[in-house]
Amino acid sequence: MKTSGRATQVAAAADRTALAADGKDATVVNFQALDAEGNEVFDSCARVYLRAEGAGRILGVGNGNPLDIEEDVCTKGVWTRRLFHGKCQAVIQSAFEPGELVLSYRTDSSPWRKLVVRTGEAQSAN
Repeated sequence: MKTSGRATQVAAAADRTALAADGKDATVVNFQALDAEGNEVFDSCARVYLRAEGAGRILGVGNGNPLDIEEDVCTKGVWTRRLFHGKCQAVIQSAFEPGELVLSYRTDSSPWRKLVVRTGEAQSAN
């Protein structure tokens, strides 16, 4: 067992990295606070900022906190959500054109990072 340090970054992982370009296909992106050594930081409540560009959009964000009454708000193209127990999620959806959906994310203490999900023809791929 190892005790984590202070959160210095947020990692993102999409459930699927390819979607059908049908305007309906969607996937969940999980965000996790990490310390400088890459250990999960479960007590982080940092605010995560998200924006989508390209072949898709963000449908919504959440953190699983039953006491969180913060509304899903997108201001000037940027969504925000606080981490709960070091985690939060976003749901992203494809557009009708094939290409790349680029999800950019950051916290107040970390720079913008990018996660790319490809959108393509007919069936979605994993």
